[in-house]
Amino acid sequence: MTIKELDLFHGAVLSKLARRNKPVNLMLLETAAETGAEYVVNTEAHLFIKKSKSPEDNVWKFTFNLKQLYQLQELKKNGKSIAVALVCGRETIDIKNEKMFICFMDDDKFSEVIDLSKEYKTQIPVYVIYTEGDHTLEVSLSKRVVRKKKPITVFINAIDKWSVE
Repeated sequence: MTIKELDLFHGAVLSKLARRNKPVNLMLLETAAETGAEYVVNTEAHLFIKKSKSPEDNVWKFTFNLKQLYQLQELKKNGKSIAVALVCGRETIDIKNEKMFICFMDDDKFSEVIDLSKEYKTQIPVYVIYTEGDHTLEVSLSKRVVRKKKPITVFINAIDKWSVE
């Protein structure tokens, strides 16, 4: 069986969840590469994983298409808990010289980035920015230095602290 790129990126997130010394039950709901993947964690939370492997000056771009936005909105409307893991990868794996991250946002943090109560007519780009030597990532709807809205700060170890029963 061959290992696909998607397996590597999703494996990074799933292994972080499995190594937390807490029981974890995962169920894969969707696997279409162009839409990312959705997992149900411990029958409670819906976890969406997206990947990007071509950063430009330590800025990764993730695009949420209309189908994904609608899916997230429906889960929120129905009172479901959501979490989003944006895997900030590289073209090649060189851990010594190139840093890779998981930008993990729970329900509240992701809602600070994309307002799921609004109706969208187009896809939404989300940018993750890493500053060398920092222990946080900035998440923004714009990669420009001048932003209309202040970026959201996400700690690099946020996935380790996620509490899902």
